[in-house]
Amino acid sequence: MKIAIGTTSAPKVAGVQDAINACPYFDTVRDNIEYILEKVPSDVADMPLSLEVTLEGARNRAMNLIKKGIIADFYVGIEGGVWSVLDRKVLGGTIFIINKEGERHFWISEAMEVPPIVERMLYEEGKELGP
Repeated sequence: MKIAIGTTSAPKVAGVQDAINACPYFDTVRDNIEYILEKVPSDVADMPLSLEVTLEGARNRAMNLIKKGIIADFYVGIEGGVWSVLDRKVLGGTIFIINKEGERHFWISEAMEVPPIVERMLYEEGKELGP
């Protein structure tokens, strides 16, 4: 089984591998999984500032793996971002998965409130949280 991941970031790849290892669906093939790591663009801002754009970035990464001609059973896109919940900003991540049949699924991580000083850096100064 081949799983293409749209990043070469070690923590993100480890997160996907940990999830695969915990999922009983993969019990019979776990020893035969080949991970294909490919850095692909999200086609959204470097620091997405809404849940919709964050999820769109994860979807685009999965789709861009397919567009590159990579052959896999699953295509995984990951994107982190900041979005609004009530009157607060929160930081979270999204994962978008497409299987070889074209079925699409997404996941939204737990979120953490962003302190006001960080919110100002993101929204007023245009900075981003990661490299």
